[in-house]
Amino acid sequence: MSFRKLMTAAALLGLPLSGCTSGFIPEGGPSQIAASQTAAVQIGSTQEQMNLPFVLVAPSLELARSLSGEPDRFGSLPRRAQAQVSAKIGDVVLVTIFEAGSGGLFTSPQAAGNSGGGGNYINLPAQQIDRNGNISVPYAGQISVVGRSLPAVQTEIEEKLKQRAIEPQVVVTMQEDRASLVSVIGSVKTGGQFPVRNTQMRILDAVAKAGGPDGTSRSLEVVLQRGSHTSRVSMRRLMLDPAANAAVLPGDTIYVQPVSRSLNVFGASGENLRVDIDVDNMSLTDALGRAKGFNDTRADISSIFVLRMEDRRALPADTENLAQFPGARVPTVYQIRYDTPGGIFVGNQFKVRHGDVVYISNAAGTQLRKLLELVGLVTRPAREIQGGFIPNY
Repeated sequence: MSFRKLMTAAALLGLPLSGCTSGFIPEGGPSQIAASQTAAVQIGSTQEQMNLPFVLVAPSLELARSLSGEPDRFGSLPRRAQAQVSAKIGDVVLVTIFEAGSGGLFTSPQAAGNSGGGGNYINLPAQQIDRNGNISVPYAGQISVVGRSLPAVQTEIEEKLKQRAIEPQVVVTMQEDRASLVSVIGSVKTGGQFPVRNTQMRILDAVAKAGGPDGTSRSLEVVLQRGSHTSRVSMRRLMLDPAANAAVLPGDTIYVQPVSRSLNVFGASGENLRVDIDVDNMSLTDALGRAKGFNDTRADISSIFVLRMEDRRALPADTENLAQFPGARVPTVYQIRYDTPGGIFVGNQFKVRHGDVVYISNAAGTQLRKLLELVGLVTRPAREIQGGFIPNY
């Protein structure tokens, strides 16, 4: 049957060849008309969604390289702990007093007989800092400790003893750091509280003290809570990026948890599915490969879209009318062409993120092809009769 006869048959059967094709051409779900006609209550209009503003970006190779994949790091948290850990109520300190010669204030009779005129020292009993923040030192009285560095406490004790002891030198050490603790919980082998010493402890150090990850999940996220602020970063980035491995402070809580990071691929792909982001810096090309590439009979590979809420600081400064979008995040659609070698290079550098939606458009002739297939199904019986395929009885 000729194309002209095919179109004539379609017209006689009342099939629309243009305009609304709902009900005649296969669809993936209820049509807009069906939804609006059967709704008991309708709030708002889909026209509002059609008019929702967004930014359309055709990324250059440089922009694709600059866009980050995984969340960067604990950027808003202090990178470095305090130089000295100050004492707090409940800590236990040890005070050692040295004198330059024998016969001094803190020299015992045994030490005086054995020293031969040499230097002497005494270790005072370990003391827990009381609720007033003080410790007691003989002949020096009550010494305020809380909130001060240990060298400052040492200097004060020396000043108060120098009129009575022989050239006193004082060393104050933290025997039990009961207050300067960091908590590590979640998917670790031995969670608990660990002291933050004068050395700078970082996130991975604290996780190591808890025995490391328990091995129940391949993909982990580390959540750091400091006061009212919470930040998170992937375990992979912590291990690969030293700048992300922030210093911890007393009172921090570190929570290690399994996490599922993924994006969705829709449209004319080989398969519509959720793609797990289980490698660092997964590219758009990687994600399309997981979705079995393009559907050769449907895809318009010049229109590959990635939809996300983008940090406005990541967008080019010359993006027009960006001021109309309030807040730090801007609804952004990136369009990348895979019908040119240059576009494929961009797709290889474009890093996908958790929550992205990748949409592959249908080619312009897809709807027409559907219509022709439907007309062919309708006119097939007539063609079979005309060709003598159905016997006469």
